Parts: sequence; structure tokens; C-alpha cells
Amino acid sequence: MIRLAREACGMNQSDAAQLVGLGSFKRWSEYENGHRSMDAARWMLFLLLTHQHPSLSVQERAPS
Repeated sequence: MIRLAREACGMNQSDAAQLVGLGSFKRWSEYENGHRSMDAARWMLFLLLTHQHPSLSVQERAPS
């Protein structure tokens, strides 16, 4: 599921890792390969920032 979501937005592992604040793509690779579990907050952040969350979206704030 993680790999499919990353591929759906046209990102490589390095880009996806950087987007959610990981130090390197190696950790992202571990998530995709099932060697580690991604925490729910990081997964939610990825889905929100890539416009893939099923019910929420990120809105830009108007300048104040």
C-alpha cells in the first residue's frame, strides 16, 4: 500500500522520505518492504501532502 501510494503521486523513495521528514530513503524502503511499520501520523501526513487522503485535504491559508 505504501509503495502504491508513493508511485501514484510519481515520487521516488528519496522524495517521499524527504516529504515526511525522514533522514534518508532507507527508512522509507524499510516501510515499503514491510521491515518496519510506519507510524500513523507519518502515514497521514504523507497522504495529506500528496492529496491522497480519502476525506481530508490541506488548505492554503490566505495571507493575513
